[in-house]
Amino acid sequence: MNRRDYRVIMAYEFKLGHSAAEAARNLSIAFTMDCPCERTVQLWFKKFACGDFGLGEKAGRGRRASLDDEDLRAAVEANPETNTRTLAADLGVHHTTIGRHLAKIVKVKKMSKWIPHELTEEQRLKRYDICSNHLIRLRSDPFVGRFVTVDEKWVM
Repeated sequence: MNRRDYRVIMAYEFKLGHSAAEAARNLSIAFTMDCPCERTVQLWFKKFACGDFGLGEKAGRGRRASLDDEDLRAAVEANPETNTRTLAADLGVHHTTIGRHLAKIVKVKKMSKWIPHELTEEQRLKRYDICSNHLIRLRSDPFVGRFVTVDEKWVM
């Protein structure tokens, strides 16, 4: 069922004189998957009470961002040291849109570069070796107390 079908049923429930809570319960009993929650039914009942029985979609606020994830991926891989504002200017969208899409394509910023979040097997082994060496060194020389951290970038 689509949203419009649920709205028709909500209008029917409203015309029968049922409360929003009763209508929400009836919907959840009849359609267990993807049915609107009670708050959504309440909002629609409020519209029906004002005489607005329009069941169609209203136009959303603003425009949808048209950003292709592959274009973003190519731009990041071409210049991993760039930032979101530069990418936004290049791709013609807002910088927060760039941030959302970077999270979606699983890119994280480390050491001022955008890198893939998943590690290759070689990177995992290298990380394991480095950590093992640090643990061995820590036993003989407690060097951890000399670390200074600032915003996830480490300085010794």
